[in-house]
Amino acid sequence: MTPITIDPELIAKLTANGGRVPLAAPDGTPVGYFLTPDRLARLETAAAGGRPEVTEEDCRRALANPKRHSTAEVLKLLGGK
Repeated sequence: MTPITIDPELIAKLTANGGRVPLAAPDGTPVGYFLTPDRLARLETAAAGGRPEVTEEDCRRALANPKRHSTAEVLKLLGGK
């Protein structure tokens, strides 16, 4: 596909939340996602059966999230017993 040139304001919006942004039509219908080159590479690695690398930023973000789940809660969320 031919690259689409975007202005600096849109670049800032797309990269502000960590590089994974849902894109929608004016009526709210989802049309896809914007991924930063780094996120796309990690997704492609995972899809190819590789194990994506966990970055320090991933660890910081996970540790900053105060919400935790017990094993029982996780199993329940996954549909287990």
